[in-house]
Amino acid sequence: MVSSFRVSELQVLLGFAGRNKSGRKHDLLMRALHLLKSGCSPAVQIKIRELYRRRYPRTLEGLSDLSTIKSSVFNLDGSSSPVEPDLAVAGIHALPSTSVTPHSPSSPVGSVLLQDTKPTFEMQQPSPPIPPVHPDVQLKNLPFYDVLDVLIKPTSLVQSSIQRFQEKFFIFALTPQQVREICISRDFLPGGRRDYTVQVQLRLCLAETSCPQEDNYPNSLCIKVNGKLFPLPGYAPPPKNGIEQKRPGRPLNITSLVRLSSAVPNQISISWASEIGKNYSMSVYLVRQLTSAMLLQRLKMKGIRNPDHSRALIKEKLTADPDSEIATTSLRVSLMCPLGKMRLTIPCRAVTCTHLQCFDAALYLQMNEKKPTWICPVCDKKAAYESLILDGLFMEILNDCSDVDEIKFQEDGTWCPMRPKKEAMKVSSQPCTKIESSSVLSKPCSVTVANETSKKKVDVIDLTIESSSDEEEDPPAKRKCIFMSETQSSPTKGYFEFYEGPFEYNSTRCLELRHEILEVKVLSMVKQSELFDRWKSLQMCRWAMNISEANQFKSTLSRCCNAPSFLFTTQKNTPLGTKLKYEVDTSGIYHINQEVFRMFPKDMPYYRSQFKKCAVVGNGGILKNSRCGKEINSADFVFRCNLPPISEKYTMDVGVKTDVVTVNPSIITERFHKLEKWRRPFYRVLQVYENASVLLPAFYNTRNTDVSIRVKYVLDDFESPQAVYYFHPQYLVNVSRYWLSLGVRAKRISTGLILATAALELCEEVHLFGFWAFPMNPSGLYITHHYYDNVKPRPGFHAMPSEIFNFLHLHSRGILRVHTGTCNCC
Repeated sequence: MVSSFRVSELQVLLGFAGRNKSGRKHDLLMRALHLLKSGCSPAVQIKIRELYRRRYPRTLEGLSDLSTIKSSVFNLDGSSSPVEPDLAVAGIHALPSTSVTPHSPSSPVGSVLLQDTKPTFEMQQPSPPIPPVHPDVQLKNLPFYDVLDVLIKPTSLVQSSIQRFQEKFFIFALTPQQVREICISRDFLPGGRRDYTVQVQLRLCLAETSCPQEDNYPNSLCIKVNGKLFPLPGYAPPPKNGIEQKRPGRPLNITSLVRLSSAVPNQISISWASEIGKNYSMSVYLVRQLTSAMLLQRLKMKGIRNPDHSRALIKEKLTADPDSEIATTSLRVSLMCPLGKMRLTIPCRAVTCTHLQCFDAALYLQMNEKKPTWICPVCDKKAAYESLILDGLFMEILNDCSDVDEIKFQEDGTWCPMRPKKEAMKVSSQPCTKIESSSVLSKPCSVTVANETSKKKVDVIDLTIESSSDEEEDPPAKRKCIFMSETQSSPTKGYFEFYEGPFEYNSTRCLELRHEILEVKVLSMVKQSELFDRWKSLQMCRWAMNISEANQFKSTLSRCCNAPSFLFTTQKNTPLGTKLKYEVDTSGIYHINQEVFRMFPKDMPYYRSQFKKCAVVGNGGILKNSRCGKEINSADFVFRCNLPPISEKYTMDVGVKTDVVTVNPSIITERFHKLEKWRRPFYRVLQVYENASVLLPAFYNTRNTDVSIRVKYVLDDFESPQAVYYFHPQYLVNVSRYWLSLGVRAKRISTGLILATAALELCEEVHLFGFWAFPMNPSGLYITHHYYDNVKPRPGFHAMPSEIFNFLHLHSRGILRVHTGTCNCC
């Protein structure tokens, strides 16, 4: 009874008895117990009852003697805890008792209770029904975990006293085989942390047997494993003000605190606050963690749903209702995934969904791997992993139609592509006439291309070939009809045709030289001089794009980054009122208000593979005396980084054409005093780039935002036609993660790498100029850091050598071209 007193009540009791009432609760409690053991006056006994009755008004009605108080209090002499804990071994524990009875000294709990010869009385308070020790509770299956073994089967967290806060202990031991499996799966992470694929998993849920239960935590939960506190997940934000915060229920991986030995058992201590009408259970499992790729493979092994099933569903949806005045005759469906805003690759939906729209299975599983919600992104209803199916009809459509993003279903289950107006093509239906002569076969063709902005007719071009050669087929409708004679059959001079060596791209010698570059998986594998020699030798080969490699790489970028949708912050991808997270200061949030929202373009101004050839111009010293200006100017689209000088002094090497130029806010801060004073000089600098769009990382961190927004105000004040765009922070995060997976480990990737990544999605062919991170060029001659100065960057901020190393690999694979030598004229 006295053991349940709070500090204030103990102080009142000791003060009433004339004892010292200062000190910690433990000291006060010991003094109060000593007072009872040494005998106390009836007045003190009455005071104890009065204090206890105040705290528990209906508990003490049946107690009439202090002997009951002694027998219920003196159990503290042999235990440091005021409440006798239950002990469960491998999930088996003693049933709790609601009566105050003496225990024998040989009690398995280990608590020593002082005996009293006087009789004890049961409390009059009715005892609640005792839940079963092992309730028949079923937990919901977790798709990302395979259960290997049950270490503690579902066990009730039984209330063992009338106090609010309860505590319970559990013990389990691992077998040698289980210990071996856990140790084999161990992986060391940066910072000395360890991760395990095979895990010891603790799960808590309501003790309900009516249906499979989700993970659910009791209030005021505290878990200790082998005496060490286990950190619980953070609180989820409350849905409304005034509602108590609740921890999100999820399984707990306690492997890091478990003793990986079969000789020593493990102890789990769980304390919680009891709730009226709620009982909880706990269980411990040995599980194997799965990845989204493994689940995707299992989903594929389930098979693809027959296309006829989807066709029947389409017919059912489009069947006219005789009682309705409105009939639906067609149904438009997008081939873009609502999650990643990119083209579907593995169309999927849940059998419980009534819609036809699919989402990408890979993206859906990746999303749930990070945060398992299992909600359909189309209809916002539950879409559990077990209910997912791959749609065979959409598989056929994606394979048959690769150039559209939307289709229309007809009443009979057939479909047709919906092409945007800007891509509409009109091919001349006039047959090509053959004009034969003794040595020439001529085939004139004409193709008319319709565009939103302009409609131009392509001139007729004759194709002259040997009479013995096979006749050329008509060109595809989307491409211009361009033919050339046999004398022009070798690759013609294009935008960037220089470094023409004696070897063809796919010749045996060039394959060997490319392999020498690609076999270097890590930059540290070879000396710098050896890497230079290999790269120099590769310049003897004529570079050509590897279409299949390039398309595969661009497809990967499309899935992870999606520049045509998320390179810039737009009104479409960032609606009004969005709470935009910064790229670096992830705790900071910028609320998109009406003023800033108007600054964003309605949609991305560029689309996928819009430009034939693009040049991304870095600022490396490798550009000095390169004479690459004409090649750069001849590109369809030119990216430049961080306001580089392009005055007449540098024109021959770097050109002048600019379509997008990035501006680092630190340049504005240092050179133009945050645009608080130096506005006109900044405007004049931008005028050098004529009508080029200005691109800034406004949402990289909180310091960049105000400075970047001022750029828009400055250009508006001077009525400049130049557009101002801002990188979308999520795009920058995705690009950084992608290159991190390829070994680029840096505090921040360079602007050049970001632009090159975006160019690979926006352009058919990408050429890099001025990208070199070494103090010497491939010939071994020292060069300056930039083509305009030799100022070194802050050490450790970028990983430029690693970035250039990846570019050399992409060059060797035929994905993009890196220029490091002297250019020839166009």
